[in-house]
Amino acid sequence: MTVFLIALFFLIAFLLFSELDAMKMLCVYLLLGVVLVLTAGLRVEGLTKDYENYLLAYYNADISSRFEPTFTMIAILVKFIFNAPIFLFIIYALIGVSLKFIAIKQLSKLYLLSALLYLCNFF
Repeated sequence: MTVFLIALFFLIAFLLFSELDAMKMLCVYLLLGVVLVLTAGLRVEGLTKDYENYLLAYYNADISSRFEPTFTMIAILVKFIFNAPIFLFIIYALIGVSLKFIAIKQLSKLYLLSALLYLCNFF
C-alpha cells in the first residue's frame, strides 16, 4: 500500500510539471479522487488499529447505540442492503474524500497541487 501511494505521489508530481490543459488536469484530479476513495474504502483488515473497532461498531450498531447517529443509520442501511461491512468503509471513504476534493477544487486555484498535499499529509 505504501509503495502504491508513493508511486501515486510521483505520478501526480510529474503531472504537475507537465503542460496539461485545464480539461486534462481536471480529469487527472477526478481520477485521483476515485483512486483515493478506493484506497481508503478497500483497506485490508489489520492495516490500521481502528479497523477492528469499526467492525465491532458495525456489528453492534442499533438505534440505541452510543455512536453518532449517522454512523448508526449508515451501518443499519448497509446491513439491510449489502450485509457486508466493506460497504460501510466504501461509503465513508466516498463521503469523506469527495467532500474534501470538492472543497479543494472550490478553494484553490492550484487544486491538483493541493490534492497532492492532501495525499502527503493525510493518506
